[in-house]
Amino acid sequence: MTNRPSRKTFRDRLDDMVQRLKEEILTSRLQIGDYLPSEKKLGEQFGLSNKSVRKGLDILVSEGLIVKVPKVGNRVARPEDDRALTVRFGYHRSITDESDLFNLLERFHEQYPQIKVQAVPIMNDSGVIEYLEAGLLDVATINYPLFQTIQESGRLALLEEQPVDPHFYPFVTKAFMMDAALKAKPFMFSPLVLCYNREHLRESGLLEPDSGWTWQDLSRAASILARPDERLGFYFHLQSRNRWPVLLLQSGESLQRGEDGRPRLKDSRWLESFRISRDLVGKQRIPPVFDQEADVEELFKEGRASMILTSYFALNRLKHIKLDWDLAPLPHHYNAKTLLLVIGLVLNAKSSQKEASQKLIDFLTSYASQLAIRHHTLSIPALKPAAEWTGEEKLYRPGRFHLYREIASTFSYYSELGLSNSDIIHMTQQAKLYWSGLYDERQLCERLEEMLERNNDEL
Repeated sequence: MTNRPSRKTFRDRLDDMVQRLKEEILTSRLQIGDYLPSEKKLGEQFGLSNKSVRKGLDILVSEGLIVKVPKVGNRVARPEDDRALTVRFGYHRSITDESDLFNLLERFHEQYPQIKVQAVPIMNDSGVIEYLEAGLLDVATINYPLFQTIQESGRLALLEEQPVDPHFYPFVTKAFMMDAALKAKPFMFSPLVLCYNREHLRESGLLEPDSGWTWQDLSRAASILARPDERLGFYFHLQSRNRWPVLLLQSGESLQRGEDGRPRLKDSRWLESFRISRDLVGKQRIPPVFDQEADVEELFKEGRASMILTSYFALNRLKHIKLDWDLAPLPHHYNAKTLLLVIGLVLNAKSSQKEASQKLIDFLTSYASQLAIRHHTLSIPALKPAAEWTGEEKLYRPGRFHLYREIASTFSYYSELGLSNSDIIHMTQQAKLYWSGLYDERQLCERLEEMLERNNDEL
């Protein structure tokens, strides 16, 4: 009796057999069409009875990994076989070019032919949350504003914890940490930077921008570079929540409150940030037809804008142009800060295919995949060894392409402002009225203070 295995030991051995076979199938050590060892051999290998072995094989059948062939054995299933593994992957449309996503998914299928990835394009952030809650997605891309919204709404339990890897940039990992748990695997990142046409600056007799530039310096240069009916000196998509809050970050202040605890903007540095933003709008004189974020890079490509505020993600729209362009840090006022944009991958805690889904996440964040992003895009992979690879380049990169390494100390998230994602969205609507001249500063302060107080009361 003393040598008889305990029930717990039996369960451990059964789980070991199932996990071992599953790993060999998913990594193609057991190829499609191969037969598993006989039930007798599996029993001997894992110390299980034939009945227990069959119980474990039934699990693999239910997951679509193998099919039972009567009087022959258990064969590794083809992806087309009934109930083959399918991972539903929700992605933001913009990352297809920013990460060369579909080529990465093709490589994943080559390595894991047993796992079918159903790519589901996501139109907006709220769609991601709804799909995760409904169990309609196994894996999804996530940006920082969306992560903040999930956190603020108490839905972090939707996201499976991920292992922390010290080879990823710590400032990207930090974005997705909550209570010492990593809730999204870092994928890519980008700071906001200034991109400029070197030829335009030379012909205007201007020196190239550097880290000492203020917004006043940029405004003066933009006035010189501008050509009526020909080109803009400077342009950016001001109303984007991934653009204008950088001016608030550079104020060095978080949301100020009076002695009564109510939000107070009057006499704060934030007002100066809004003044700078309105001055930039006035100098641009942009027709209202240019209201899309992608218009910025299109104008630059056509030589219709000399300087633009952009991200490494958006630089992928410039991959094949022949202009002489380069990058510089953003101009500053109180502090030299820039907004950091991050993309991560999350595993839905409600997924019924967690193991296969985790393999997709691990593949997309592997050195090989991250290096492919480094080679074939202008985005910055989150894995440091891949991002800082050196060798023969496949794409044109300007002389200061690796600027992000020099300005890492200035990376900031808008959560440092003491604002929620909802606050930023509502502030943008009010700021548009100020930028358009329909609000003066007094009205802007009153409306923003009322809105922020109302949002706080609703929490």
